[in-house]
Amino acid sequence: MPDETEENTSRAKPRRPKAPPHPLLEEFYQQLAISNSKYTLRNYTQAIADFSIWHEERWGGPPNWLEITRDTFRAYLLSPHTSKRETSVIRLRFAALRAFYRWLINIRKLEDSPMEGIRPGKLGQPLPTIFTQQQLERLEAAPGASLQKERAKGEKAQQLENIRICRDIAVFKTLDCCGLRISEVCGLAAQDLRADHTPPVIDVKGKGRKERTIPIGEPALDAILHYWSLLPKAPTKEEPVFLVGTSLDKPLSPRTFQYRVVKWLATADVQAPLPKDPKERAAKKKEPRLSAHKMRHTFATRALDAGVGLLTIKKLLGHANLATTEKYTHLTTQKILPIYKKAHPRA
Repeated sequence: MPDETEENTSRAKPRRPKAPPHPLLEEFYQQLAISNSKYTLRNYTQAIADFSIWHEERWGGPPNWLEITRDTFRAYLLSPHTSKRETSVIRLRFAALRAFYRWLINIRKLEDSPMEGIRPGKLGQPLPTIFTQQQLERLEAAPGASLQKERAKGEKAQQLENIRICRDIAVFKTLDCCGLRISEVCGLAAQDLRADHTPPVIDVKGKGRKERTIPIGEPALDAILHYWSLLPKAPTKEEPVFLVGTSLDKPLSPRTFQYRVVKWLATADVQAPLPKDPKERAAKKKEPRLSAHKMRHTFATRALDAGVGLLTIKKLLGHANLATTEKYTHLTTQKILPIYKKAHPRA
C-alpha cells in the first residue's frame, strides 16, 4: 500500500511535455474553474493539451485556435493518435474542445464553431456494475475484522493504522447510506454534517459546485462520530470530516481512498488486485470491476428496487439530467424479466 502522507508517483506513466500555454486557453480554464470541479478542469485541460500535442506533431506548431477549420478536427478524429483510443476517451476530448469553442463564441471571438458536424462514434451504454449484497457485506466487514487483529497486537505503532481503519469503516458506511461520489465524501467539511437536524442531514457539494442536502443514516453518523473520538481533536467548521492521518489540515484524497478500497476488496476475497504484468493488467481493466464508485451504483439500484421514485433518486445522487438516473432502471428490469418470463411462458 502507498504511504498516505504523500502522493504515490511510482507507477505514474511518463508524461509528454505540455504544449505552450495560450492566453485564450488560460482565460478559459480560469472561467471553467469557477463553476466546475477540479476533476472537470483537469480532464478538459488534459483533453485540449492532447489535441495541441497532436497538432504540433502533425503540423509543426501549436494550434491557432481562431483559425482552425473543421477539416483539422476531422483529421484529428481519424488519426491513429485518436482513433486507437476508447470511445469514451475520444468523446471526452471532443466535449472539451466543443466547450472551449462555445466559450469563444460567447466572448465574441468567433461567430461559428469549427466543431459543428463532427461527432465521434456513439458510446455504448454498458449497464453499471454493482455489488451483490454478500459482496457488500464482506467488503464492509473486512476493515472491522482487520481492526480486531490490530488491536490484539497491542502495539503503539499500530495506533495510526487503527484510526485509518475506523475512518475507512466510516467512509464505507457513508457511501452505503448516502450514495455519494468519492470526491464528495472526501470534500465533506465538519460544518456540512448537521447531526442535530431531525433527521440528521449532510450538505454536499457535487459536480459543477452544485449543492444538495440529503439525509445521512444512523450507521454512517455513528461511524463518523466514533472515528472522530479517536482523533487527537475532532474536526470543526471547515476542517475535513475524513483525514489522511490525524492532522486536521490534510483531508483524505479520492486517490488514497481508492488504494484502500483495492486493499479491502482483496482482504474480503471479493476481488483480486490488478496483475502487475502490463498485458494481463490491460486485459483485466476491460472487464467490469468493483470499486468504491460502484457502491454509488449499488445505492441507486437498491433505492429503485425499494420503490423510491426516479426524481427522488436523481436528487439524492445529484444528477443534472434524469436520463443519467434512468440507466439504473435497466438493472432493475434485468432482475424482473427472468421472473416475468418464468411466470408467463408466452411473454
